[in-house]
Amino acid sequence: MPVRNGPWPAGSPCWADCQVDDVQAARRFYAGLFGWDIQEGPEEAGGYLMAM
Repeated sequence: MPVRNGPWPAGSPCWADCQVDDVQAARRFYAGLFGWDIQEGPEEAGGYLMAM
């Protein structure tokens, strides 16, 4: 994995993938824990959800 020694520029995109067996339970958990708004992506996105 590459290592970065300096800060990323402001506005750089950042994400992490989370694979779970029970999507709806994970959705409720993370929405409750972090207050995230979790939206379903378009069908062509392969079933991904976006948590913001």
